[in-house]
Amino acid sequence: MQAKSKLEDFQKRILKLESELSQLKKDFSLLEENVFIDFDSQASDTKPKRSWIPSILKEDFEMVLAGNLLGKFGLITILFAFLWFIKFAFDHEWINESGRIYIGLILGLLTCISGIFLLKKQLKALPSAIFGTGLSIFYLSITSAYHFYSLIEVEETFAYLVVLSFGTALLSRYTSNQILYFFSYMGSVLSPILLSSGENSYEFLFTYLGIVNLIYLYVLKPFDWRFVPYIALLSNSVIFFSWASENLTESTFNLPFLYLLLSFGVFGFRETYYFPYASRKIYKSSLLLVILLIINYALSFYRLFEFFHPDLNPHFFLLFAASLLAFRHFYEKRNKPVLVAESFPALEAVLLFFFMALGISSITDFAEGKWLTFAYLAFSASVSYLALNFQDKALFRFSILPWLVSLIRLYEYTNYKYNYIFLLNPSFALYLFAGLLSAYIYYRGRDLTLSRTQKLFAFSALFHPVIGTMVDVHYQLDSLHYRIVAYSYVLAFYAFLFLFVGFLKSYRFFRLSGIILSILLVLKLYAYDIWQLNLLIKIIAWFGLGLGLVMLSIIYQKFGFKFITGNQKGKNILLLLCLPFLLVPGETFAETFREASFHYYKDFRVGETSDSKIKYGRFVLDKEVVSHSGLSDRRLVFNQKLIPFLTRDVIIEEAEEGKNPVKLIFTKATKEGFVYVLSFPKNPEGTQYHSISLSSEDKNYEFFLTVSLGEKVNEWQNANTHSFYQYGQQEAKEKKLDISPGNYSFARIETDSKTRLLFHDIYYIPQKKQYETKREISLKELRIKQKPVNRTFYYYDNPGNWPYNKLHLSFKERSFRRKITLYQQREHEKSFSYITSLTLYKKVEDDKAQIIKLPHNVSGILRLEIANGDDNPLELERFEVFSPGMEIIFPLENINSQGKLRLYYGNRYMQQPKFDFSSTFSGSKKLQDFLAEKEMKNEKFAYSIMEPPISSWIIRILYFICLLGISYPAYIAFQRYAEHRQEVEKLVTEKKTETV
Repeated sequence: MQAKSKLEDFQKRILKLESELSQLKKDFSLLEENVFIDFDSQASDTKPKRSWIPSILKEDFEMVLAGNLLGKFGLITILFAFLWFIKFAFDHEWINESGRIYIGLILGLLTCISGIFLLKKQLKALPSAIFGTGLSIFYLSITSAYHFYSLIEVEETFAYLVVLSFGTALLSRYTSNQILYFFSYMGSVLSPILLSSGENSYEFLFTYLGIVNLIYLYVLKPFDWRFVPYIALLSNSVIFFSWASENLTESTFNLPFLYLLLSFGVFGFRETYYFPYASRKIYKSSLLLVILLIINYALSFYRLFEFFHPDLNPHFFLLFAASLLAFRHFYEKRNKPVLVAESFPALEAVLLFFFMALGISSITDFAEGKWLTFAYLAFSASVSYLALNFQDKALFRFSILPWLVSLIRLYEYTNYKYNYIFLLNPSFALYLFAGLLSAYIYYRGRDLTLSRTQKLFAFSALFHPVIGTMVDVHYQLDSLHYRIVAYSYVLAFYAFLFLFVGFLKSYRFFRLSGIILSILLVLKLYAYDIWQLNLLIKIIAWFGLGLGLVMLSIIYQKFGFKFITGNQKGKNILLLLCLPFLLVPGETFAETFREASFHYYKDFRVGETSDSKIKYGRFVLDKEVVSHSGLSDRRLVFNQKLIPFLTRDVIIEEAEEGKNPVKLIFTKATKEGFVYVLSFPKNPEGTQYHSISLSSEDKNYEFFLTVSLGEKVNEWQNANTHSFYQYGQQEAKEKKLDISPGNYSFARIETDSKTRLLFHDIYYIPQKKQYETKREISLKELRIKQKPVNRTFYYYDNPGNWPYNKLHLSFKERSFRRKITLYQQREHEKSFSYITSLTLYKKVEDDKAQIIKLPHNVSGILRLEIANGDDNPLELERFEVFSPGMEIIFPLENINSQGKLRLYYGNRYMQQPKFDFSSTFSGSKKLQDFLAEKEMKNEKFAYSIMEPPISSWIIRILYFICLLGISYPAYIAFQRYAEHRQEVEKLVTEKKTETV
């Protein structure tokens, strides 16, 4: 028994040593760089020859691709699915806004913990990416809390993101982890962009980016990282040119110039001093980066000087060119070895070519249709078999020619009939036959080394059944949607099948084929399905795919050596791949209405008259409702059920509609038709004319008429052309001709037809007057900023979120002419949108007030931008806003006398409700009036942990708890990882020394 126990211990130790040896080999291969120049060594002939074969063809290719890249693609896929889940939850109101942020923070924490756990399990490539994905989920959650739901303010959001980004940068610096710093840098540069309000705060932007680039220089000082510098250069370039394309006209020269100078110095100093001095070598990627660096900043400086100082452009570029001479000392070109391909005797090539051509021609004469394709494939396999049998390299290489012809024939000219049975038809049989022939050729010559193309037969054997199945799917399914999904199922099925067989039998080609199919599936999802599938299917499919790829990568890294060497324990672990993983969104929905969320309420009762035929009701918002609420925090409820409504301006109609007779005072015949002049009696006070009734003597007609209106004859205005027609009628009918509403005394009507017209009445309607209230805003409530481009900005924060449609501005200056532009930042929006622009004009004798009528009601924050030119800024003395009276319109279909109609209001944290009623209500002249009762304080009011402001504090606390909870474990895990890497690098250095 003791001997058996010792034997098992020895076996375990052997397996452990084999696993560590495999890991060391992989790390050694990954640490080798492409080409480097050693400053200390001058004799290049003493260096060992480096293999020219790309790393993708080396033995570690399978582990790098499946154990690293596919796992990272899986993480990106999961991140996309998470973003779509947020959108899906937002669109379908799953859970409430705070709950979504809670879920995001907890999911980010779990993802980071998973990365730390896998790192402790000695997985090297994937844990950093998993941990970075968790940080990205933190980033997205906090950004969403501000940008979409307004749960936290912009200043603290920026502070939280900066803490996360800079903290991750320090972690990457002290643990030597490039992947972590990639996440840190992207978060740093995206933070001010995503939180921007569109005000061109370039002073802050460029100062902040300068600090980020200095931190970049500090973090990368001791490392030879090659990926992050490209990302950093690209980010700075995109930010600067995007900013310059829109905002260069509203900035100064000095700060952008200093930013470009600092950034160019940071990147150039790192590539030409820190990096070569520390590593004693220069990579090809450094040479490329310096070239891109020079091109990018040359264009950036040119853009800046061309706008501000075009005359100085040549002088600056002369200095810029002179400064580049310093690069010559560090970068020199190295001669590359010339690879000469093997050549064949011309006579042998000609004979083999004609042999193939004559063979294919004879077969073409012999058969047709599917049998011709069958004969082509058989002939190609026969030639390859002869080459293998006689071990003739030239013949084997030329056998590729008939194979190409056969496959073209198979793909392009194989007829498919729609009555075929799926997979049981001649078309699929030909694809399967091609795969079997390829498999036999590969199996027959697997021990020979005639050509590198032998491996192509292995892939052909595996992929032809896949292609045949895809062709069957294409012809069997008519629906494009089902066809897209079926393609993915086919790729997933064969990928799983090849990976399973490859792991079970230790067949490397099967495993590589499964990996390639997985890559094709990923590319299909990213390049095609992302635009075609609906959102819910994408969320489920991408979560499942992402988890599958991550699991594959983890299994490869943890047990890859055991799979590849065919160890029985590894084969048993393979059964874990068969477990299904499916993430289905929960069925938790947001609460429709919560009574305790509002400070006040008012009950409403039906007015004096009630008509059961009226379909819509209304009531006017009084001062109490307006002063205690905004557009977003009002809810109309009947028996605790939400009632859809819309809010609109109060329209006052003090008169009644009616009609007056029309008098024809002049008629004249023209070459084309007639001219009529009509006179109208004076319309009643508070009304305006809007249409004329007329008819024709003919039963059928079609012509155009031009109508001109005016207060006096020969002083015509509002000339409009109308078409007038009637077909297939038994008698002439009276019709109405619409005119521009107004007060008119005369009309001139000219026609292009000899059809005579008869005029009857002119109709009038009540004039619509808008009720409005004026509020004078104290200048202390305004924020005033002076921009360096001599522009004055006034900000009115509108704390009550009242709507307004007119402004009165009074300035101290007696005369001026200035352009003013107005912008609006609506409630819960994060950027300003354009309203209108006009000219402020005042003469000495004019009234002080400048009246600005807005094109529509404006709420939220107002920004006024006054361009001063070379003049001194205007001094504002008085600022007044005019708010329209507002009323609520709602349907009466669900309201009866058995309950209470109540309006809840007063909670600035609420989101604006979204009802279809605002877009489907077509207008109604008959509305049932409701009268408001006394305002009541809601005694049930209480903040909820799922609603702000309590949820905002929970988000803040939870965010920092998550960060503090993962900081120390992450530091310890990544520190151990860095120490292990240093040990591996030391072994690599010793091995290089021994080799030399």
